[in-house]
Amino acid sequence: MSSFINNIMTVKPGKLIDWANPLEQDQHQNMGLSWMSEANVSRPVEKCNFLNKDMLFWIGSDTETNYNKLIKQGIPEYWRFHKKVIPYKINSFGFRAPEFDTVDWKNSYVILGCSHVFGVGTAYEETIGQYIARELDSPVINMGVGSATTTVIYNNLLKLIKDYGKPKGVFILWTYPTRQTLVNYTVFEDEDNWIEPFWRRTDIIPGSELHKDFTIDDAYLNKCFYDRSIYIESAKQILHDTPFSMISSPRCWVMSSNINPVKKIDNYPQVIIPVPIKHQIFHKLKFINASSWHTLPEESKEWYLNEIRARDISSWNNKSGPKHSHWGRLIHKCIGKTMAKNLK
Repeated sequence: MSSFINNIMTVKPGKLIDWANPLEQDQHQNMGLSWMSEANVSRPVEKCNFLNKDMLFWIGSDTETNYNKLIKQGIPEYWRFHKKVIPYKINSFGFRAPEFDTVDWKNSYVILGCSHVFGVGTAYEETIGQYIARELDSPVINMGVGSATTTVIYNNLLKLIKDYGKPKGVFILWTYPTRQTLVNYTVFEDEDNWIEPFWRRTDIIPGSELHKDFTIDDAYLNKCFYDRSIYIESAKQILHDTPFSMISSPRCWVMSSNINPVKKIDNYPQVIIPVPIKHQIFHKLKFINASSWHTLPEESKEWYLNEIRARDISSWNNKSGPKHSHWGRLIHKCIGKTMAKNLK
């Protein structure tokens, strides 16, 4: 997902720093941190026009256009999103969370991650953070960011601690390691001098339409994995005295129907999504794909569509089923339970 929130204002480039100039280097020795959310990706937060609104109903890949396309393509009536409305409420920093100055941080947990944590295509009460909140009977502040890289997640952890101190505990679902953030420190002048200098960023998502021509070579990949190692180890050290639970990659779950009882459970991802006994056909098929969808009983299709998939399904076909989406509520629930259980 290369564009998370679809409502964008035009922004002038601003002044970029000439880092080759020693005078510029001396003037910018302490530049601080900016929140990295969708509110300030490629633009300053002051130029973002979707903040402080009571409600948004469509966001990122979860668009009204795509929703209407699914209806026209004949997605079944038992799809729960025919009736369920998903509101998105975004605070003034661009997070799906309360205003930060209203949060009791000492008595609240925080969860950081990408759009899987934000909960694209999922109601707020069905996000990973809210399942954790119910497990722990304590508030969990959602700091998920659409298209986030490991750099974005680590930056926001540091910014959180710098501005508000350490919270009651921290959960991190690290994003896909091959994503990379490019930054330019930008200063606005003249009529835009009311805009604070900030780290203008571009999040590179390999394979996305926006970055399909971006070169992914060994140097790029080595930097991605080195950065991830630094961020993960640093987070562990920073939070050594704080309750902390993390999952190192979104490739963290598997449906129980895909588990071979002969293999050791250690060979599988740490989160197991239970498949009800009445849907035994999933155990026979092992993997759900376009060629096997038509063989499923309707009640099994209904379960999969409503529990495993979020609302932002990219397309629907009665024979081949749903294509691409974020995770559904059952996956969120199982990840939330696992992260709460592993809190140390």
